Amino acid sequence: MPGLIAPASARTLDTPPSTGIPSAWSTEVPDHVEALAISPDARRIAVAAVSGSIALLDSATGAAIATLPGHALGTTCLGWSPDGRLLASGGQDRRVRIWNGLDGTPVRDLDAGGGWATGVAWSDDGRLLASAADRELRVWNRDGDM
Repeated sequence: MPGLIAPASARTLDTPPSTGIPSAWSTEVPDHVEALAISPDARRIAVAAVSGSIALLDSATGAAIATLPGHALGTTCLGWSPDGRLLASGGQDRRVRIWNGLDGTPVRDLDAGGGWATGVAWSDDGRLLASAADRELRVWNRDGDM
């Protein structure tokens, strides 16, 4: 599976000081972006590709932190836990995966149920993770138990 982000492709964009908007960056990706999510502390951005891979980027620079394998057939949704330590992803492979949000290592692999996982959401306290797949909703605790 090809990597989503080429780290060297990030470039700084200059914005006029009068706008009050800080300088930003831009990067091009070799695949269509299906989903993205900014971590609660705004330090990382998770980007999911149609091909399935997930990139973790430094939000200040656009530099790649890690590339995760994501999901076979495509990653469809992403969601950060409220503390930013975990990233949930769902895919066309009928799986929900939980990743370490700091380095991208896999933590849990869960069965989403009926079909493509099309939505993931954490509770405000981070104790529960919900997913949607076709007409089925599933809710897990932080350890992956239903």
